[in-house]
Amino acid sequence: MKRKSKAIIVSTHQLDIGQELADEILFLHNGEVRQINNHFQTPAELKNYIRKFI
Repeated sequence: MKRKSKAIIVSTHQLDIGQELADEILFLHNGEVRQINNHFQTPAELKNYIRKFI
């Protein structure tokens, strides 16, 4: 789908699913939307990065 310039939106509370599937991750915290380019190799790396904002 990416090669066809199509987007797929997945909503989840499971960071491992988001990390595995997404090129970009958006998350909502205290009413603000944060965008992260998904360059993480593991869900643990993503979780540690997000903890900086919380």
